[in-house]
Amino acid sequence: MHVQSLSALKEAVGSHFQAKARYRGTVRHDPERDREDGFVRFLLFDSFTFGFGFSGAPYTSVSCFYEASESSTTTVLLGIDLAFVENDEESISRALGHVEQYCRLRLPDKYLDAWEVAQSSN
Repeated sequence: MHVQSLSALKEAVGSHFQAKARYRGTVRHDPERDREDGFVRFLLFDSFTFGFGFSGAPYTSVSCFYEASESSTTTVLLGIDLAFVENDEESISRALGHVEQYCRLRLPDKYLDAWEVAQSSN
């Protein structure tokens, strides 16, 4: 397994996206019973909220989902279902790359250019 805890998953996502991601919090579904059953939430490109998490032990897969609103989420991005991504470095990296591509395709080039200029000046 590549990541075995929500904090390790937070680190992996943050490391992949760097300045493109702002950490928004960790949600544990049942902190008393199953400490790692939950997800970490990030805002990508200051535009899209995504969650990355475990659905339960033994943590052999992770999921990536887009939060369109509080009541609407999806794991399917551009025809690829990211509900059960193998928990190995290559599969997670490929899934995070797919999430990034999804975000970039949804944002106008003009915004991405301005965003990148703003990031380089920080």
